[in-house]
Amino acid sequence: MRYLILLFTCFCFLIAQSQKKVPVNLTFEYTDTLTVNEFVWVGQPGLDYDGISLEAMENGYIPYKSFQYLNWLNHKVQLHLEEEDTFTIVLGQDFDEYSFYYAGEVGAIKNNYILDRVRLLQELETDASFQKSNRVQAKLLLEQKKDSMLSIAGSLGLTDSFIKDEKKYWKYYINYHYVFHDVLRNEDLDFTSLDISDFPEMDYDNQEDHFNYRDYLKLSLAYHYLKINSLQDYDSMKDAVKDIDSRVLKFSLISTWADQIYKRNSLSEDYMRLVNRFSNSPSHYRSVKDIYNKRNRLTLGDPFPFPETTDFYDKPIELEKAKGKPAYILIYAPEDEYIDNNFL
Repeated sequence: MRYLILLFTCFCFLIAQSQKKVPVNLTFEYTDTLTVNEFVWVGQPGLDYDGISLEAMENGYIPYKSFQYLNWLNHKVQLHLEEEDTFTIVLGQDFDEYSFYYAGEVGAIKNNYILDRVRLLQELETDASFQKSNRVQAKLLLEQKKDSMLSIAGSLGLTDSFIKDEKKYWKYYINYHYVFHDVLRNEDLDFTSLDISDFPEMDYDNQEDHFNYRDYLKLSLAYHYLKINSLQDYDSMKDAVKDIDSRVLKFSLISTWADQIYKRNSLSEDYMRLVNRFSNSPSHYRSVKDIYNKRNRLTLGDPFPFPETTDFYDKPIELEKAKGKPAYILIYAPEDEYIDNNFL
C-alpha cells in the first residue's frame, strides 16, 4: 500500500475562508503501482480556493465539509465529508468512474451510496425515454428516483446531517433539470436562452451552497446572469452585482462575462466594465481585454492574420516557409479549466 500526496494550488483565500472544515481521516490505497503516479485530489474543480494536501491533513489541517469531489484521471465524482469520517479510498488503473470504491469505518457506506446515486443518475440522463420526456414528465421521474434513493439512505443508518445535505442535493438537482430541460436536450442552446420566469422561488445567493452544490451554482449563475442582463444600463448592472454576497457566484459571473466577450456579445462593453470592476485579479483577464480592445479590427470573412510566433528559444518562426503545407492550430479559451492538462 502506498499513498499519494495530494497537491493543490492556492488561488483565492477569500472565496473559501467562510467555508466550514471538518476533521476526517482519509487513506488512499492503490491496487497497482501505476496508479500511485496519478494526480489525485479532493476538492471543488473549477473554483478558486485554497486546497489542502494529504500531507497537510496529517499535520493537522482539515478539509472542507459536505459535498466535495474526488478527482483522478479524467473522473470527477462526488463524495461527502463530515466530522470524524474515517475511510479508505481504493483506486486502481482497472477502476473507472463507476467501479472504484470506499472501504473501512465511518463514511465508507455513505460514499458508496453516493457512488450508486452517481451511477443511477448518469444512466438516467442518457436514457432515451428520459431524453424524450417533457419538462413535467422528467421532473416526475426525478422525484420518483429521489424518493427511492432517500429511502435507501434512510435504511443505511446514515447521520441526520448527511440526510439533510442529501435532500438539499436532490432539491437543487431536480430544479436544475427542470429549468435547464431544453438546454440539456439541444446542443444549439445554452443558459443565455433560458426564461427567468421558469426559475423556482428560492434564495440564489448562498455562498456555502454555491461551494458545495454544483447544480445550485449553475442555477444561481444563470438566474443572476439573466437578471443582470435585463437591466437597462451599466450602473444598474453594477449595483445589482454589488448586492450579491457570494464571492463564488461573482467569480463565476466574471468568467461568464469574459466568455461572452470572446463571443462578441452585443453587451460586451458593459461586460468588460463589470470584469474590470469586480475582478480581484485583473492580470487573469488580460487576454479578454486584448480581445475586447481588438474586437473591431477583424470581421467574419477576413483573411486569418499571421500571428507572431517563436520557438522554445524565443527565436522567431517564419510562417511563410510553411506555405502549401498542412498546419494544425490548437485554440483554447484562456480560462479553460483543462488547459494545463491539455498542454502537458
